[in-house]
Amino acid sequence: MDLKLVNYNIGYIEYQSNQIITLGFHNSKKLVKIDQTILQNDEIFLFSVNRSDALLGIINYHNVEYFLHVKNNYLICTKYINGETKGSLELKFTIYDDRFQIEKDKYNYIIIDKLEGTIFKLDGRLFEVSHNMIINKPNRLKGEKVVYMKIRYANYYNFVEYTKKKDRISLKSFDYSDFQNNKLKISFSRANILNIKTKNSVQKVKISELKLRQHLRLDNSLEKDLTFPTFLRVGKRIFVIIKNSENGNIYIKFNTRINLMLKYSEFNVQNKYNHFLLKGNIEYKENPLPDSIMTNKGKILSELKWTNETHFIAKIKKRDIFKLPNIHTSLYLSKNNEVLHPLKRYNIEKKPSKKIVYTTSTFKKKVLVARLNLANNISLSVVPHSPFYNLYNQFKLNMAYKISKSLFPKKLNLYFEKEASKIGESGSYIFEEIMKDPSVGKHNYYILDKKSKDYSYMKKKWGRNVVKRFSFKHYLYILLSTSFISSELSSHVISGRLFSDKLNVKIRSTPLYFLQHGIMFAKPVDNPMAAGFHKKIC
Repeated sequence: MDLKLVNYNIGYIEYQSNQIITLGFHNSKKLVKIDQTILQNDEIFLFSVNRSDALLGIINYHNVEYFLHVKNNYLICTKYINGETKGSLELKFTIYDDRFQIEKDKYNYIIIDKLEGTIFKLDGRLFEVSHNMIINKPNRLKGEKVVYMKIRYANYYNFVEYTKKKDRISLKSFDYSDFQNNKLKISFSRANILNIKTKNSVQKVKISELKLRQHLRLDNSLEKDLTFPTFLRVGKRIFVIIKNSENGNIYIKFNTRINLMLKYSEFNVQNKYNHFLLKGNIEYKENPLPDSIMTNKGKILSELKWTNETHFIAKIKKRDIFKLPNIHTSLYLSKNNEVLHPLKRYNIEKKPSKKIVYTTSTFKKKVLVARLNLANNISLSVVPHSPFYNLYNQFKLNMAYKISKSLFPKKLNLYFEKEASKIGESGSYIFEEIMKDPSVGKHNYYILDKKSKDYSYMKKKWGRNVVKRFSFKHYLYILLSTSFISSELSSHVISGRLFSDKLNVKIRSTPLYFLQHGIMFAKPVDNPMAAGFHKKIC
């Protein structure tokens, strides 16, 4: 069972696995749980819901698409998009040229090219932001139109079009949003022509020209109907209509979301009793007036409270973080359930953040972490509980950190295996061989969890050179270490997943003698599995 698409404008992912998918609706406590028993049906009406007709998601099961959508105030799971059943999606066709013939198969529509016999199925691709080729280098008749047909459903547009530059006929699919601005009406003459209509104005925008020039002038008659800035989205791109403060002209602008909107942004997250308190300072070029914090899975975590034009606070409940479906979750600012931009720390001076990890909290045998990710965006992580994060261990770490500033050992080698919890790999064997030479053994220490079945044996054999994991001595020796020797990544000197600025800075700067197998996996080469490895290997 694969969740192929979710319309985050109306819903979000509550839970996802290979057997069960649970989706929710914005501004509602209703959840829909989809399992294999539901997908045994060609079509099933699930429950009533007070929503406009809209697509919630598409699920692929055994290479068959199931469309989860609202129709006539019912949530329906169906295979049908060809109008043949009561619960089918209803597609609206507008025909401009008779080159293609429309027919139905069991669940879908198909379009047939009368000239070349090509058959193309209209399926879930109708609801993706994509271009899908139908015919490459087609034979075209004199007077044949460029746009053959338009297919509409809710806020989704599809055009079957010929593109002269690429010499192909394609299905061009996208959706749009006006951010619930009732003064604005958006439509499209073709995939590249955006029509902007207000009470007193109708204007056409060539999207390719806007992308190239990044701003186009519009007629000033828009000023009678709109407040500025006015935002709209086409596919994955956001545009903004503004009034220039110097010359009074009206323009539509395009850029990346960050460059279009942000001047400066800085954040801080504090741990409170039952929530994380997020404080933001944002200066906008064009202010979209965000109202909520949303996850990358579409769930609203908190409303924003703006204390002035640039500062806001938000309370994210720990129980909501605990329930997030993924280990790591990026956060976004949104407006009317529409994603605007990530919670990115951004400023023109490019000053590095003093904090990577903002705060941590132990909650129901898990550790909740608010931090910056590699893209400089705020992310929430939910990781297994570890003693490292309790108050006593944080006290030991802080004391060790202060003391380490006045100590400068010439050599201090630390050995460890996975999660500093075992022996039996290369690290422990080399440690024991080194310890047989008294002249060098005194600078070498093996880190081992007291719960390990081998702890008593190692402690009895090597005494003070075996250091108990999570002890004061453990933290101090990490901070004083001159090298790591292990068949695991450096973070395993304490924990595979470690969220601590004090220790991470030191661990990343300490040379690692990487043993045994897996060296190519861990080296920072062009390997996506090595994306978290950021240090030199000795």
